[in-house]
Amino acid sequence: MGASLDSRTFPVNDKETIKELWANAVTESRYEDGTYYSGVVGMLGNKIDWRDIKLADESAARSYIEEHSDKWSGAMAVSFIARKPPTAADKITADSCRQLATKAELERQKLVLEAIKGIKVNDFVTCKGEGACKSRIATKFIHSTLCPFCRASFIGFRLQSKLTKLNEEIIRLNKKAQELSEGAETLGGWVVGGICPS
Repeated sequence: MGASLDSRTFPVNDKETIKELWANAVTESRYEDGTYYSGVVGMLGNKIDWRDIKLADESAARSYIEEHSDKWSGAMAVSFIARKPPTAADKITADSCRQLATKAELERQKLVLEAIKGIKVNDFVTCKGEGACKSRIATKFIHSTLCPFCRASFIGFRLQSKLTKLNEEIIRLNKKAQELSEGAETLGGWVVGGICPS
């Protein structure tokens, strides 16, 4: 069996928030990718080995995880710092954007998990919608929001639209925070990840 590095970057400094975001990412990965040698974060579990070493940037933190993780060692969190002094107003605005992006990500993850649970309410689900295969599938075989045969989404149009808007908002807020932080010396956040069996 092989292994690959997978990680998530959290541009926040609150460990409790990071634990919650990481647990949600692991749960979502397990639903989406399965739990059998998937090669992604679902294989790492919820326990985190914290390394508050404030590396130069996100890339250095990811490299540290790759060099210091073992295949079955679980998740490691490494802090990184971006050396760029912002104005006070820019720093406040960037932090606010990051917090809003984190809230939006939590909401997005919550909606996805609720959608998966909603699919599993009945014993069977029918794949329907535009381009769907119309298969009737036992829900015990459903581990994501996509049909295992044709990859059509089980998520309705309204929820899909809401998820799309949340994704766009997260990208917009993170981009704005990044732009405001250019040239600022702030703790950039944490990279959490590890070597995932595949």
